[in-house]
Amino acid sequence: MTPNIAYVILFCLLQLPSQLRVELVFNGRAVKPRVAAAMMCEVRRIWSPYHVDVSAVAAKDSGRDSAIVLSITLVDGDTSGVVYTLGVTQFVGAEPTRSILIYPNAISALLSSEGLVVRDCVRVAMSCEDTVFGRVMGRALAHEIGHYLLRSRGHAVAGLMRARPSAETLVELDSPAFGLSPGEQGLLVPRRIQARR
Repeated sequence: MTPNIAYVILFCLLQLPSQLRVELVFNGRAVKPRVAAAMMCEVRRIWSPYHVDVSAVAAKDSGRDSAIVLSITLVDGDTSGVVYTLGVTQFVGAEPTRSILIYPNAISALLSSEGLVVRDCVRVAMSCEDTVFGRVMGRALAHEIGHYLLRSRGHAVAGLMRARPSAETLVELDSPAFGLSPGEQGLLVPRRIQARR
């Protein structure tokens, strides 16, 4: 096969969308159904443009059809001194493990700021609190999934993989500020090609 033909075949493969399936198995602290629904809605909204299908599954149902299975532990502990640490992807050396920690108490602390404005609903309403809490948790979780899929501890200056988005950005409805850069999207290509096999 000539190099030109190989290049054309590779180019065509890269143009074909393929779903990369990620299954999340949750452990630790339980959250309200409305919070969980808002969280998963946000995670899917962020990752679906990049042909990544994220779903929550029970442990016994995970790992079918070559899905990537990630363990998500909601840590119900003290976050004093690390209020802005909403989540952590655990690494061994340079390799990410399939274990992600999310800190709901840190999210509560972030949302308790009196100066924080939530524009899309009445903040004192329980349904609003649950929706916004789930939205922020979903954005934190989507960021941590990014560390795993991109296989990087690093952070970007903007987009989903920036280290510290503002509280206002985290709560804003349908924020466009949680996307991947072209370079980050390129890092997903090998995983998507592997998903076709």
